[in-house]
Amino acid sequence: MKFDKKEAAGQPLPFSAPKNPQWVMLAALLLSYAAGYEYVDRCLGFGVASEYSAWRVGVLVFVVLYTVVVELAAWAGDRKPSRTAAAWWCCWLVQSLAMAGWSLHTDDLGFWQVVAWHCTAIYYVLARNDLLAAGRTSCLVLLDGVAGMFAIPFGNFLLRTQLLWQALHRWWANHAGRKGRTLETAVSITAALLLGGAACATLAGADDNFARLWGHLGSWLGQLFGQDALLANLLIFALSLPVGAWLFGLAGGSARRKAPPVAAEQFYGKLAALPRLPQLMGVLVMAVLCGVYTLFFAVQAAEFAAALGAPLPLTAPDAAAFAVNGFWEFCRILALDLTVLAALHFLGAQPVTQKGLSRVLAVVLCGFGAGFAMLAAAKLAVYINLYGPTVRRIWAAWVLGALLLASVLAAMRLFRCIPAARMAFVAAAFSFSLLCCLPLERFCVDAQLARPDCDWQLLQRYTWQSSELDEYITQQAGENANLSE
Repeated sequence: MKFDKKEAAGQPLPFSAPKNPQWVMLAALLLSYAAGYEYVDRCLGFGVASEYSAWRVGVLVFVVLYTVVVELAAWAGDRKPSRTAAAWWCCWLVQSLAMAGWSLHTDDLGFWQVVAWHCTAIYYVLARNDLLAAGRTSCLVLLDGVAGMFAIPFGNFLLRTQLLWQALHRWWANHAGRKGRTLETAVSITAALLLGGAACATLAGADDNFARLWGHLGSWLGQLFGQDALLANLLIFALSLPVGAWLFGLAGGSARRKAPPVAAEQFYGKLAALPRLPQLMGVLVMAVLCGVYTLFFAVQAAEFAAALGAPLPLTAPDAAAFAVNGFWEFCRILALDLTVLAALHFLGAQPVTQKGLSRVLAVVLCGFGAGFAMLAAAKLAVYINLYGPTVRRIWAAWVLGALLLASVLAAMRLFRCIPAARMAFVAAAFSFSLLCCLPLERFCVDAQLARPDCDWQLLQRYTWQSSELDEYITQQAGENANLSE
């Protein structure tokens, strides 16, 4: 047993548990009300649906509030911080800064930004409390998602109410004999506020600057406690109660748990009880898929020859149709290949990494997966060359890159024991966060304006998304017109 000098001297160790964890958890509990209100009011846009700048600020405010809630709850539960948690929090912060700085991107990317923002926050909370199924990012990421989205927060949905009731009960028990003093304090505060307000109203007539200050304060109070504002705030607060309960259920429930709902050992133990897939089935499935893929690539080689001008060049519409047809089908085929490999990994009668025909076919399957990714990338490049880049096309390129990386890592995993799933998920998360930070719309606008056959319908669609982008398009179009004269 190691002897620590700080322990001998009676000094607290770094990140040691607080002396009064109940009060630390109570502070996290109270802040969760503010976090829930902020999320409903500005992140969901119930209070500022027409104020985009307020929505952007609201995202960052919520990140700060909820980070404090999570850290306080984890401190009360004596959970040590880890590099994994810090990395996922940085990823969440980068996505939040991108949303606040550039707002949501157009097309499908904006929707996936919101989805990824929520998933990254959940993953950060689990990592901060050491509740990942495998103890780190792994191929059980879907199991972690179910735990963080449903099991932990809904399993602790009433935790905030219970802890608040316990705190109020303790306070009332400690102050049971001081009812008179409590009433005296309430009356004193009320009298002080009334007299202070009367004094301010009187002094407002003596000085114009003080009168303006008092008027601003009165208007602010009217916005908060006016009849319409009060009803709106009460409605938002009522809607924020279940949201805050879910948020605190995730943060506080994670801090109170000693183990994930289903650990990796439990998962693999239950998985071992399921029937195994016959080895012959795995071999036949992979062999049939590889045969179909070989035939398909032979047909595609002939089409590519035509697209490149031999023996008969395709017209522009034909080339566009060739580029569009099958793009997302290729992505689905890639997902199918990875699903087959995952099924053989989890349910196969023998490991796919074992030497033999299964591993050879699995390597060929991964090679075809990489080939499909490159074929889809070539089709996408043809389409971008014909019609220019858009946010959706850039987003599709990122999807292809992530699937290609997953195929390559899966092939490497068949020969070397590397954390392929962890590397793929981490690379996808961080690259997506960086993608959100790029000014994709402006890049696409510049590329379109530089083309002789500019897609003005596309630019008009961008103007509907953002007034700032509308001004930028008008400015750049004017500059290009001056250069062409």
